[in-house]
Amino acid sequence: PFLQYFKSNIKLVPIVLAHTTGAIYKEIGREIAQAIKDLNREAVIIASSDMTHYEPQESAKRKDTQAIEAILNLDEDELLQRVDRLNISMCGYAPVVSLISAAKQ
Repeated sequence: PFLQYFKSNIKLVPIVLAHTTGAIYKEIGREIAQAIKDLNREAVIIASSDMTHYEPQESAKRKDTQAIEAILNLDEDELLQRVDRLNISMCGYAPVVSLISAAKQ
């Protein structure tokens, strides 16, 4: 992986999320946070996502701004609502919801 290229001794735990409910995404985040606490070690959580795609730039920018605002506010429920309500094609919203949930623990 890209990170190991720059820091060969880094330890990674990749997690892939399938489509499920927002409640499950949030529970995954809480469990990740608890696992980190139990390890009593420093850890960095990274969520990867493409934002809006297959849309004209103006529309994509408007939708991305809505998603980013919810992310910066650490509001996973609002992010889920905006993805659904605004039909945002953000393919990685699930890991971002889990990350926000973990960060709030």
